[in-house]
Order: sequence, then structure tokens, then C-alpha cells
Amino acid sequence: MAIHANLTLRFSGNLSESGIIDFYDVQRALGGFQRSLAITTHFAINGEIITQAPSLKNAQIFAIPPEQGSWKFPAIIASIGMSAYALGTAPQDTPIGHLISSLYDYALYQTMGVELDYDQLIRELIDEHGMRYEELPAPERLDSLTEKIRPSVIEMHRPIEKGTAQAAEILRRDQPTDRVGPEMDRETLDEARYSLEGEVTEYRGQASSYNMNTYSGRIYLPNEYRTVPFELGTQTRSLETQRAISRSLDANIAGVPIEENALTLTCIPFFDRLGRIKKLIVLNVE
Repeated sequence: MAIHANLTLRFSGNLSESGIIDFYDVQRALGGFQRSLAITTHFAINGEIITQAPSLKNAQIFAIPPEQGSWKFPAIIASIGMSAYALGTAPQDTPIGHLISSLYDYALYQTMGVELDYDQLIRELIDEHGMRYEELPAPERLDSLTEKIRPSVIEMHRPIEKGTAQAAEILRRDQPTDRVGPEMDRETLDEARYSLEGEVTEYRGQASSYNMNTYSGRIYLPNEYRTVPFELGTQTRSLETQRAISRSLDANIAGVPIEENALTLTCIPFFDRLGRIKKLIVLNVE
């Protein structure tokens, strides 16, 4: 059993400088902090992208009381079953902890419109933290991580948006010089929310997931080398369309090559600031 990492969310400016912050806004921000940590931790440990924080497996995230007179909220990421004594110690990050905080740092920067060098991230994890190359995620998986934590990152900005704080940052081991991700302010909130609507375009790919209740899923696009989220437009939610997606998904699971199992989607794409597809709204399926 081990304590993997210790990360602190700190608000500053405006009323938060006096230790005061809007109750509703901060509970939304803390929910976003916990959820984004849970998704990143599960991905680092289990290699899977989850959508709900309670689905976190093989680790727990514990809250530590905020420091009096400030608005710092520490969180400890630990193995299952840690004792109260162990949680009270000041841990050094484990290799898994370095992986968690490095992936979190990468995804936070990407979410807020700053493109990082993936190869440099991998070199640091291998050279400085002793990780093996096969333990590290492919770049397209990091895009999925970024997409999943984006709503949580927006929630972490809530006290800034509403005015009881001016800025926020996430610190590793509560060290001012060891920040994870960029400093958050109104500009980074705008970046996280940014979405540029593109022109109607055809995309060919293979369904990798689909939820019939939300009319949404993910499709692997060979030209993007990754899966991207899609949602059926209100005029495209016929049973025939959903059956076509289901057949593609079944063939994908069965290992049918994409060349023999390609869907052609006519979509309205939405892009982030870096030009990556954030979401496809599907107008037609063939």
C-alpha cells in the first residue's frame, strides 16, 4: 500500500484572500477537482477512461482539512486501505504518483488551450521517474482524458467566474514552485469553454461505443488516429441509423478491419483552440 500523490487546489484573490469563498461555488469547484483527479487516477492505474468518479478502482482520494486563514484544499491519492497514520505523513510521490500528476498536468494544459510536447512528457517519465515505455499511454488516449476532464476543469473555475476568487492553481505537495497545469483565471476559463463550429463534413470511421439513451458515443477516425465523441442530431435518431451504428460497433468488437466496416458520417464538427475535434453532431449515417 502507498500514498501516490498529494495535490492541493488553492484559490487566491478577492474574498478568498481573507479565507472567504462562496459556499455553492466552491462545492462545485471541489466536485470538479475530485472528479478530474478520479478520472486521471483511474486512467493512470487501470488504463481505462471512466465517466463517473465513483467508478475509480484500485485507489482512493482523501480530503485533508483546508489550511486555516487561506483557501487551500489538499487531496491525497492513495492505495486502498491506507491507515490514518500513513495518511498523516508527508509522502514523496511514487512512480504511479508521478504518472498521475504528469498526465494531469498534460491534460490540464491541453484543456486550457496550451499544446505540450507528448514526446517530452514520455522522456521525463522514463528518464526521471523510471517508468517503462509500455506502461505509458498512447497520445490519442490522452486526448480522450482531456475531453473527459474538460467539464470538471470548467467547474473548478466557478469561484473565479462568480467573483469570490480571482485565480486558482493546483500544487504538488503544496509547494508554490511545483504547480500542476497552468494558473487558472478568466482567460483559461474562456479557453476551456472555447468551441469553434466547422463546416458540414464527411468522416469515415468505426464505432467504438454508443449509448442509446443519450444518442451519443465515440467513433474511431483513422485520419485523427483516435476516437472522438459524437451525438446524433435530433433529425438523425431513427432506428435504422442506430442499427447501423450498432452493427459497426459489433463488427469492431469482433475485430473486423475498419476497411470492411466503415461508417460514413455527415457531421457538423466542433474544434478546440488547438484545432482538434471536440465533438461531432451527426446529420446523416451511411
